[in-house]
Amino acid sequence: MSQQRTFGWRDLFGAVNLRDFAHMVGNELTQIGTSLGLALRALPRLPFGPLLFLLGLLMALFRLVLLLLVVIAFGTSILVISGVRGLTRLLRGGQQEP
Repeated sequence: MSQQRTFGWRDLFGAVNLRDFAHMVGNELTQIGTSLGLALRALPRLPFGPLLFLLGLLMALFRLVLLLLVVIAFGTSILVISGVRGLTRLLRGGQQEP
């Protein structure tokens, strides 16, 4: 029988990538901008254009608030993990040299 390998806490330090997280945030901001553009284009279309504009604006604002929460929560965690990983490499490098 083969054993299934699980993802543990030690694996987390190697899997976290600040660059990927930054790309994810940038892509989400692009999507929010696209949503705002669509909402603005709906504004002059009567009778439902102003209502669609408000709904699109609220949805984009909601996504922006959620993104801010994700950046605060996960971004801080990723920075801490990256710092611990860098400190661990620094300490290992100092011990291996004679």
